[in-house]
Amino acid sequence: MKRILSIISAIVIIVLLSSCNEAPTDIGLSFIYDTVSVKTISSDDMQFITKHSIRKMHSSYINMGGFLIGKADDYQSMTFIRFQTLKDTFKFIKPDKIISSTVKLKVQRYAFGDSLAPLAFDVYKNKKIWYPSTTWDSVFKDPADYIDYSKKIGEFNQVVPLTDSGVIITLDLDKELISEWLFWGDKHEEYVNTGIAFVPNANSRNIRKFDGPALNKSGAFFTEVFVKFYNSKNEVDSVIMKSAMEYSISDAPEHSDKYDIVLQGAVQYRTDMEFDFTSLPDNIAIHSAYLELKLNKEKSRFSNYNTDSLRDNQIVISYRGLDLKDTLSAIEQKIGSNGTKDKDFITYKFPRFTYLLEQWILHGGKKGIASLHKAPIHYEHFTVDKYVFYGMNDPNPANRPRLRIVYSKRPDYNYQKGGKK
Repeated sequence: MKRILSIISAIVIIVLLSSCNEAPTDIGLSFIYDTVSVKTISSDDMQFITKHSIRKMHSSYINMGGFLIGKADDYQSMTFIRFQTLKDTFKFIKPDKIISSTVKLKVQRYAFGDSLAPLAFDVYKNKKIWYPSTTWDSVFKDPADYIDYSKKIGEFNQVVPLTDSGVIITLDLDKELISEWLFWGDKHEEYVNTGIAFVPNANSRNIRKFDGPALNKSGAFFTEVFVKFYNSKNEVDSVIMKSAMEYSISDAPEHSDKYDIVLQGAVQYRTDMEFDFTSLPDNIAIHSAYLELKLNKEKSRFSNYNTDSLRDNQIVISYRGLDLKDTLSAIEQKIGSNGTKDKDFITYKFPRFTYLLEQWILHGGKKGIASLHKAPIHYEHFTVDKYVFYGMNDPNPANRPRLRIVYSKRPDYNYQKGGKK
């Protein structure tokens, strides 16, 4: 029996060994004749980054959870606020019936500029309604007809300490304006409350952030006007009007060096980087691609949150394609990659740049534009901090943006049997 089993085993082994001499199957043939070779290339070897330019973008919204007021050198922020319209009018309330009218605001810890200097701003009545499309230039340059400067209706000029919980501040508001808000007169059906403007004055040395409501934010602080008055029975009474709409806009000077990469919140300076990958071979698979940027701390300007660990952690890259004529295509901007701060607190890395590169190779003719901006929305709209990164023409190559790509040639499946292509 043992002899029979030994003979059968020997026959099986001979058959298996003989089959190894057969020609490779169709499935395996292409991998033999198209050996995969992984290669690494970077912007040190090829000039993938062809251009970058600074762009000022206006993207603002109402009631975003806070607002900015103040001035620090040439950096400025102001805010429009409209308060709730009360359902009932108080026809007996004339200015002489108002005991006091006080605005209450909550100042957060964020401070840009000299945090030890007074927070200084004036309050004015608005001439007309403002919208999220309203820009700094339209308010202060052309047509510059939003604010009624003929009469200052309130002011504030005090040092506001930095505390984690925030500080409540108050200021008196003009009684005639309050009487107008409460007592609409015979034309109350036509009356429109245009709200008030908080504008920094010449004494301002800092920009502060204030708390405010947002649609997805619970427990938010509402700026409010508290009015004490004598009612129709000549008794002391009171009413509170909370903020209904808050809208903040900011301005900052243009960056002097066009060769830098600049990102700034509130004012919303972004940088567009143009890429050209036509030097890469066709029919390649991208295994990884990541971009590195280095922060120039000397040119940057930060708020009181300026320590390495507290500095903004994220930068976002949105992407667009380029057509063959190097003009912007109609492809909508999409988020492509998040850049995170490295442990040296200077280098920002974008490890998911692979996705952008693949999109441009497949759909953009190997060209594309990456738009860099602050993130998340808190840093995009409510911090004035200016981040300056070294550009592609910096004298020190080690400081320039660096893109590293790992790729391989895809197998060629166009072959003839027998191994001949």
